[in-house]
Amino acid sequence: MTSVSANGYQSPFASSIDRTMIKEQITQTENAEPTLFLIGLDDRMTQLLGSMRLATQSFASPEEFLAEVDLNCSGCVISDVAFKTGSSGFLLLRSLRERQTDLPVILASSMADMSLALTAVSEGAVTLLTTSCDTQTALEAVERALQINRDRRIAGSAQRKVLSLISQLSERELQVLKLMADGFANKQIAAELNVSLRSIEKWRKDGLDKMQVESPLQLLRILMLAGFRTWPNSRD
Repeated sequence: MTSVSANGYQSPFASSIDRTMIKEQITQTENAEPTLFLIGLDDRMTQLLGSMRLATQSFASPEEFLAEVDLNCSGCVISDVAFKTGSSGFLLLRSLRERQTDLPVILASSMADMSLALTAVSEGAVTLLTTSCDTQTALEAVERALQINRDRRIAGSAQRKVLSLISQLSERELQVLKLMADGFANKQIAAELNVSLRSIEKWRKDGLDKMQVESPLQLLRILMLAGFRTWPNSRD
């Protein structure tokens, strides 16, 4: 089976689900208008970011942002590092990580230096901006953050699609496909599960059909497209 990708490359390993997943992911991502969520920034920084012709929402603190915003939306967060309330941009980063949101975070500080920048990046921030930065520097950081958000949203859509397909598998089909993905041949799977070879062949065919692929190689491909390095642990 040969298919043609968007850039014209012909792959003998792509399946119909590859094309469906990619089309759905790109369509959903392109239709989502990104928003810049500005938290605790000074007037100059707020005006600079507001000049980028993107939707913006401003918040006085991380707590206000977390209470009001749907974290599944498209965009990125630009937050000051320090707040009078005792909160911080670093606490916000950890809160967002715990909530497993796709929103990337850019931190900003009037006291930015190399040490603080390294700490910000190690904690998961896209970068650390000085509040006196120029428009081009801020724009490049925002563009990078929005691309990260798009990539994460595409991967998340692919994962949900794959998990939805896996949920349709019977227990036996799931066992067979897992072993098949680990490189087991049909006879080895039959011995492992102590069933007939004919049963394995049936469960394998039915499982591949439900996953909308034609071969083990295509199955591994859609798992990789969805960002799974190993077989997902759950069908939930």
